[in-house]
Amino acid sequence: MRPWNPEQQPDGSFIVEAVSSPAIEIGVAYRYLIGTHCGITPTTFDVGGSFWDPIVDPSTFRLPEPEDDGVFVLVSASDAVWTSSSGFEIPLVRGPSEPRQVFFCD
Repeated sequence: MRPWNPEQQPDGSFIVEAVSSPAIEIGVAYRYLIGTHCGITPTTFDVGGSFWDPIVDPSTFRLPEPEDDGVFVLVSASDAVWTSSSGFEIPLVRGPSEPRQVFFCD
């Protein structure tokens, strides 16, 4: 696993790469803790060497703060589901492999 080292940009944003291990298996439940203080961000789900994007509007998610200890399950090579500790499911798709530009919240 590469170290997490975001590169700050002149506009205050950061360039972030997926740093997770690429070795995950379809159908296996992986414990996956997410930070929820800033909501679901473009880098929340860094699993299997990729970032994963919700296919539903993340602003509707009601998750405990400041984190939620859920489970990530790879459904296919390009689809996954993260289930929160309360049973709320977030369907995900594998995002592009390139780094992402993000702004961090306070």
